[in-house]
Amino acid sequence: MKSSIASLTGLLLAGSSIVASQFVQTPTNWTSKTGYAGVPVRYKEVPVGTCELDPNVKSYSGYADVGENEHIFFWFFEARNQDPDKAPLTVWINGGPGSSSMIGLFQELGPCRIDSDGNVVNNPYSWNNASNMLFIDQPVTTGFSYSEPVPAYTDPSTRDIVALPNATCPDYAQDYNCGTYSYPNVSLTANTTANAAPNFWKTLQGFMGVFPKYSRHGFHFTTESYGGHYGPVFNTYIESQNELIKTGCLDAHEVKLESVMIGNGW
Repeated sequence: MKSSIASLTGLLLAGSSIVASQFVQTPTNWTSKTGYAGVPVRYKEVPVGTCELDPNVKSYSGYADVGENEHIFFWFFEARNQDPDKAPLTVWINGGPGSSSMIGLFQELGPCRIDSDGNVVNNPYSWNNASNMLFIDQPVTTGFSYSEPVPAYTDPSTRDIVALPNATCPDYAQDYNCGTYSYPNVSLTANTTANAAPNFWKTLQGFMGVFPKYSRHGFHFTTESYGGHYGPVFNTYIESQNELIKTGCLDAHEVKLESVMIGNGW
């Protein structure tokens, strides 16, 4: 999914309103911590009403900086109907490959929907009724995960992202969604399912290290569609990393895979 990182970065992370042609300044008021395996994480607590409408349920979003010019976006929601410190952790990724997990969040199993008037409405069937939920956009350049943020616009005929020399929208691009995009270089994202697995694992390491009270020891892996490929490959990689940890060959956190759920996998 080719996506401008302007909208969600502005709404959730920079706290500003969304406009059509917007060049986003890099936020400076993150909470920055280092997770397991030395993975840096930047995050903010999301204001109540952005998606989750229950004032007693906390939500966090941000980035695991899994490599140079590799930044994986996540959005976490506490469990609603049980103690989130004791609730299970469920991770959701959409398939594609290249589909943003915000599809799953807003259209399928997340805490909210957006109605036809643009209002946030509660989803009474959200999976965070029973579990802590972590939505991850992966690999890099999918959804709100990005490589390098650059000023750009979307070519109307090809839908390609065209980088601009500076943060000014020229006259010829005024109608073409000028904004801040992930640099459109395919070498900065995974080109196979196996190549995507390490950054998924690093994202878990970062999140679990920064939010240990929500992570316990393991997680439930859930996905759909191309997730039929992601599930076996990613979790085989996680188990191989666990073996290296057990033998002392890798200084990281052992992540226990508790279940795998794949909807309409292929």
